[in-house]
Amino acid sequence: MVIMCLHAKLASCMVALAAMCSGSAQQTNRQGPCSASECIDVDERDSLSWLQWSRVRKVAHGPDELGGLGWLHPGPTQPAPFPIVYSVLGLGGQPYARAIVGIADSCPPISIDGLKEQPEVTIRATGSGGLPYDFPVRVCEAALPIGHQGGTFGGRPVPAMTQDPTKYLLVGDTGLRLKVKNLGNCKEFSDSETYGVPMCRTYEAFNKSNVKGDVQSLDNWPLYDLFTSAAETNPDLVVHLGDYLYRQTACPREHGCDDVSSGSWWGDTWRGWFSDFFDPARPLLESAPWIVIRGNHEDCSRAGHGWFMFMDPRPLPPNWSAGYCESYTEPYSIPFKHEQLLIIDDTAIKPKAGGIDHFDFLPACSAGEAQAVSANRHEDPSQNLSFIDAQVQMYTRHMRRLADLAKGHKTNIYVGHRPLFAFACNHSEYTSLDWTMQQAWQACAVDLGSVVLAISGHMHWFTGVEYAGRAHPTQVVVGHGGTKLIPNSVPEQEFEGSQLEILGAKVSRGSSKSAFGYATLTSGDGDSPLAFSAMEMSPGSLTAKTFWEASVPREPRY
Repeated sequence: MVIMCLHAKLASCMVALAAMCSGSAQQTNRQGPCSASECIDVDERDSLSWLQWSRVRKVAHGPDELGGLGWLHPGPTQPAPFPIVYSVLGLGGQPYARAIVGIADSCPPISIDGLKEQPEVTIRATGSGGLPYDFPVRVCEAALPIGHQGGTFGGRPVPAMTQDPTKYLLVGDTGLRLKVKNLGNCKEFSDSETYGVPMCRTYEAFNKSNVKGDVQSLDNWPLYDLFTSAAETNPDLVVHLGDYLYRQTACPREHGCDDVSSGSWWGDTWRGWFSDFFDPARPLLESAPWIVIRGNHEDCSRAGHGWFMFMDPRPLPPNWSAGYCESYTEPYSIPFKHEQLLIIDDTAIKPKAGGIDHFDFLPACSAGEAQAVSANRHEDPSQNLSFIDAQVQMYTRHMRRLADLAKGHKTNIYVGHRPLFAFACNHSEYTSLDWTMQQAWQACAVDLGSVVLAISGHMHWFTGVEYAGRAHPTQVVVGHGGTKLIPNSVPEQEFEGSQLEILGAKVSRGSSKSAFGYATLTSGDGDSPLAFSAMEMSPGSLTAKTFWEASVPREPRY
């Protein structure tokens, strides 16, 4: 048996753990009595990177070397191992190192290699206790030089930033899907909502048949394994395409996620954000700087308050409180040596008829010549026409801003949560997505010829689409990062030289797959094409396999 051990002195401990756990874990689905902490004391654990520690935990709970026992979900540790350190890139590529500490703790010291004078550490935000926005933590921050060499923040690694990245790691839609309309014990609902879900007014005895809504069991959530696998690709940058927090409600009984409810690991709170993102993400947070995209799950009715406290790359207002949230933020760019990323916040869009959550994904669309139907919001009687038009005008202004920013670089990559040129089979016809952003794009398309690739999430599967004559940018949808997958099935012949059209452009090649994973984008010397690879993972394994690739020319499309 080969044990992948990154810390030599722990090799014998890992073997012992593997032998101790292999029997009990198979019988109890990874909830056996053993844990890495039984073999490793706290001092030794703190000396490891989170990638090394994740490997130790993987062996303790059953890695691929032990027969593939399923996805690892050890659950959040208690108390949280402060500081939690990560770095994000903001407007113009400005890097910020952040450290989350206890609410009463002082900000830790920072040390960046190669600097005579260290950056100033300031308090970005100090949360407060009490629902609905319970954040008993403090976020410390330091602005770093572009292209810095890395260092430490409170003793934890700060990854270096390169202005000439070779490998981007792309991931999106990662949280545990819990949007339960009735936990099985509600007799009458109130008119108020918390985290976007109606609250119960009158309770009754639990009845499993009364459970209503969308539930994802912990056994079907790959994020600990997925982020560990992604960290082992050694990316220069991580791009998260939005939707970090999916735990809008508690878990109903007898649905495979009781630990979420027993520990209150849900909601737009510190416990929600820690369990759904920060705890599983730590190996990848220490591996590379992050470019963070806001998803619709980070709107102000769901997880927007934690988004601004922890993730948004802009300064917070002086009067910030945990109740702060903005529905819209301005677009910006992050330039690198050979390409530039154009970032847009499309969170606030209200799609026609509720969007993909209300699609009928039966694979009943006909093959052959077809024109994908636009999901025109004007056809939705529940929406206000003036509001629709105002949103289209605003996003058109944002798109014009991106077109102006694109003039500064030969090769541009559009990055937003919602797709621009994707499609899905909705019952008997193909529907193209997203209508609002398509209106904004079309108004500015003549100035966006240097955009060669569009990267998005939102749809809970992977899709890659190329268009004949490069009429549209290559569109990739990396929405298969951990949340409950939607079994979208598009026949391969619809991608291979078919007559399917999206906004007047014919699909020439592509792929669609509902499997957990992530993607990589490799940049070369500035002349060679961008190389895109879609990856999938299997339960019990930390090895991701490529299932679709694309070569994206750098030259402007027109």
